[in-house]
Amino acid sequence: MGVVWLMWFDHSSNSGRLLLMLLAVIGVGIAVWRRCGDKGCGAALVRGWWHRRLWRENAGPLGLAGPDGQAGRVVSVVGDEWGTTSTYRLWPGQGPAAFEARAVELAHAMGVLTARVSSPGPGLVMVRYLTGDPLGAVSLRPWPLMSVARWQLGDAVPSGVGEDGRVVTVALWSSSVLLAGSPGSGKSATMWLLVLAAMLDPSVRLMAVDLKGGVELGLVASRAERLATTLDDAVAVIDDALVEVSGRYGVLRERGLRKVESGDPSMPPLVVVIDELAELTGTGSKESKAAGESLRRLVATGRAAGVTVIAATQKPSSDVVPTGLRDLFATRIGLRCGMRGQAETIAPEIAGELTKIPASQPGTAYVVDEGGSWQRFRAWYLTDDMVRQVASAAEAARS
Repeated sequence: MGVVWLMWFDHSSNSGRLLLMLLAVIGVGIAVWRRCGDKGCGAALVRGWWHRRLWRENAGPLGLAGPDGQAGRVVSVVGDEWGTTSTYRLWPGQGPAAFEARAVELAHAMGVLTARVSSPGPGLVMVRYLTGDPLGAVSLRPWPLMSVARWQLGDAVPSGVGEDGRVVTVALWSSSVLLAGSPGSGKSATMWLLVLAAMLDPSVRLMAVDLKGGVELGLVASRAERLATTLDDAVAVIDDALVEVSGRYGVLRERGLRKVESGDPSMPPLVVVIDELAELTGTGSKESKAAGESLRRLVATGRAAGVTVIAATQKPSSDVVPTGLRDLFATRIGLRCGMRGQAETIAPEIAGELTKIPASQPGTAYVVDEGGSWQRFRAWYLTDDMVRQVASAAEAARS
């Protein structure tokens, strides 16, 4: 009957054409609704429309539009419970840095708490608009290494959960890690994740420097070849590690190799753990300056020789971690910093973000790789009893 009616209706009139357009829109809407079902497509369509409208209105005033003031094309808009991730096409000559520079203003313009900028590929920029903090409500599962009998240093260490809910890992083999954060930030607990992972590898040779009298790293005493608790002993540990590096370079030259391969039994991994770094490099004494230079050499030359340095401090400053030392670390983990200067010392790329980490979220951190790319995550928290449990498992793995 409806078909007969449409055939009868005057298609040439304005009202007829309007009616046909309306019916077409309704038909498309019904088709989309049937296809989406309960998948939230309606909300996605509304979100996409609203986002594109805000983007067109604000791209120009924020200085992110093209030469003629036109907003860049929105490639995709994907929403979740914590916000929206939008991908934009960059104009010729435009780069992600332009978006990074206006991230705060962009967040305000789009009506969200935070805007995080990254680039998924050439000619594209991705902005993660957060309306809440996923890490504030994250429920961490048990640390994956709590129940393992042993671990290989060549495998990246599960260290926490990112904003996307995925596990964030930190590499130790052929690497070096610098951790820093104010007291109460979760620096020690985060450091222990890396130290325990190293201890769980029976092949790892471990040396430790604890210039807080052995209070922090005392649990590694039975596992470590050396545990230095004074400045003189710490310098001796670093110098011995440098001698080891020199010897390994000699072996590499004889074999025609450029670096130690993972699993080489003749040159097992050597891990040097240092806490508190400020007591080693930041006292201003002649011995402290000499120790800082030796540490710089160890970090610079150790990677190819299979030597990993894990250094931690709760007093990050240019005296403790000079730029020439900081930039040699393959991985930097920054936790909450009370002052901007401290944050700039550990990770100038995201200094502002480190000062914004709430004191109520210990373990919230940013991991920065050699290329300057970073990721925000919440580290697993281990109680003292948990640390002892894993340390005991590490001892059993060697027996």
